[in-house]
Amino acid sequence: MLLGAGAAPLESAEVQSLSNPVPNGAIVIDGNLSDWAAVTPFQQDAVGDGSSGAARPLDIDILQGAIAHDENFIYVLYRNAGDNMIDGASNWIFFDLDRNPATGQNGIPGMNSIGMEFNLGGTGGWNAWNSVGGAFAGGANGRTVATGDSSAIPAGADFLEYAISRTASQPNGLTFNPIGGNSFNVVFGAEDTVLDTSPDNGSQNWFNYRVVPEPAAGTLGVTAAMALACWRRRRS
Repeated sequence: MLLGAGAAPLESAEVQSLSNPVPNGAIVIDGNLSDWAAVTPFQQDAVGDGSSGAARPLDIDILQGAIAHDENFIYVLYRNAGDNMIDGASNWIFFDLDRNPATGQNGIPGMNSIGMEFNLGGTGGWNAWNSVGGAFAGGANGRTVATGDSSAIPAGADFLEYAISRTASQPNGLTFNPIGGNSFNVVFGAEDTVLDTSPDNGSQNWFNYRVVPEPAAGTLGVTAAMALACWRRRRS
């Protein structure tokens, strides 16, 4: 991951805000897109503006991202414009849980419209960052990932899908839930010398995802209910 030295966050602009509540277990992380059919995606990225350069061995052209949630997980879909554009680390998704660009990690030029508390990176990366100071807190917990091919003639994977536990304890002291509200900001990116971001211009623009309706703790196990109760207290 290419970090800048103390890059100052720029003025941000919300491009789109969505919410996609789904029944518990409706999305299965198995490399099949069929269970995403009822989920409204974020606006499609321009095709042909993919990442490029010598910093990473793979050029990636983002097509579209989507997010959904149930009581237990946040689900994320990252689609590419072509096959074989999936890397162990370079397909980035940055999450700003408190919607504050001045907290978390905001030192990546070209994607510093938000300050991330967490980021996904391809099939291997799942990282937690401290809200205060933005230092790396450690590898995060509770993530499942799968890749798949959405084309009619299979020629290589063109999407990743993730499930992120909302109750797993994380090394930055958080759980994966909004902080101080019911939504978080997100930017999809592709790492290289020249980045591709969705929305375009990730140094200024971002998407917003609303985790509504709020989870009903009555249907959860004891551990999950306690974790969500702690989350609600932090929001109040």
